[in-house]
Amino acid sequence: MMMPGCLIFHDRRPLALNGIGNDDRRLVLGIFCFYKCLLQSINIISIGNIYDMPAETCETVMQVFMTHDIFRITGDLQVITVDDCTKIVQMILVCRHKGYGLKTLQVYENTDDLTQVVEELRICGCVGIILLGTELSAGICRRFLETSLPMVLLDASFDAIDCSSVLINNVQGAYLATGYLIDRCNEQPGHLCSSYSIANFSERKTGFQKAVREHGMSVSKSLSHELAPSIEGAFSDMLEIIDSGTPLAKCYFADNDLIAIGAIKALKLRGYKIPDDIAIIGFDNISEGRILDPSLTTIDIPRRFMGQTAVDQLIRQMEDPASHTVKLQISTSLIKRFSV
Repeated sequence: MMMPGCLIFHDRRPLALNGIGNDDRRLVLGIFCFYKCLLQSINIISIGNIYDMPAETCETVMQVFMTHDIFRITGDLQVITVDDCTKIVQMILVCRHKGYGLKTLQVYENTDDLTQVVEELRICGCVGIILLGTELSAGICRRFLETSLPMVLLDASFDAIDCSSVLINNVQGAYLATGYLIDRCNEQPGHLCSSYSIANFSERKTGFQKAVREHGMSVSKSLSHELAPSIEGAFSDMLEIIDSGTPLAKCYFADNDLIAIGAIKALKLRGYKIPDDIAIIGFDNISEGRILDPSLTTIDIPRRFMGQTAVDQLIRQMEDPASHTVKLQISTSLIKRFSV
């Protein structure tokens, strides 16, 4: 009999598709339509209509999830995109290979009773937790540690908390991207930074600045523009910057692909040629970047490996409770396309 683990999604924001506008909904991976069906108790056909996907696709997705023993506990699934899917599917497969089941639980910091959630985890037979929280606060992390269950943080880490974590090496990725940008363009790079502050973006800024300095340039001379971290938001913000007459750099590092794509669309609308006039490199390697014209040069995150590593580390802790906690940073790689 498989013992259940628990994968917990954390977010403070209301239900949304992160960075996905009406024209891009088709790009949302169909596999999570089934999650929405489970959590909202609505018909698969309706899900297909809502997300402009064939009903047959949704039915196939449902069969996949039933095959992989995905169970509902409580709550609404929130901000699940193509990129999250790869990590989750890999965790499902690794858990099954190791003889464990995987349950999912969505937690809202501002509305859910965390005391009740923690207590339910204690009594439901859960033997370990992977806490997925790009915007996780240290306080929420401590609450889940109160379960006294083995736990691994995915895409988050806190120096003051003794908990193992698996996260992206954002500094290395941004350094790699910025160095490539400078080498290709021989220009002072600008920074398209997120107007929404999270640890990942702060670390990417550090990597950007490190590369600028090591190429003999002054960080103070790099132009910086704050854009919303979504395609539509970045598009609107970049149009405003262009139309205001604000000076533009010859090349930019963007905090994520959504910002890069929105900025490229705005620049093209105003007559700029990419990369001849302005080159842009992103971070995340999302699917939209591959179909953009020109396709987006970016930094790839090994999401399958991250998911597998998180599960392996959790199982190691369950099998050896006395083992030391670790902080594992996963290196990224450069994807060369045509926006630089």
